[in-house]
Amino acid sequence: MPSGMSEQEREDVLAASEFITIQMDLYNRVLGRCWDKCIAHYWDKDLTVGEGSCVDRCVVKYMTVQRTVAKRVLGIRAWTKREEERQKVIQKLRDNQMFGV
Repeated sequence: MPSGMSEQEREDVLAASEFITIQMDLYNRVLGRCWDKCIAHYWDKDLTVGEGSCVDRCVVKYMTVQRTVAKRVLGIRAWTKREEERQKVIQKLRDNQMFGV
């Protein structure tokens, strides 16, 4: 990365790079799974109607599952963060009681 970049710009570039890497990984996984499931042969330049329909359903199903899992993971992370904050408050209250503050 260029040395003239601010810390925020470097973080933005790294975040964008990570996002692209994640998207490419998702694309490759969808492609691999749906290809293996739906494409019987590939000597024709176009998909058959059945192959196209299968790929459409496969991609929609895969993306729906990914979105559901992501929502649950984010929900768990949010719960975990709230729980950590709650534990800090409880510990602070305990510390204050111990020292009579």
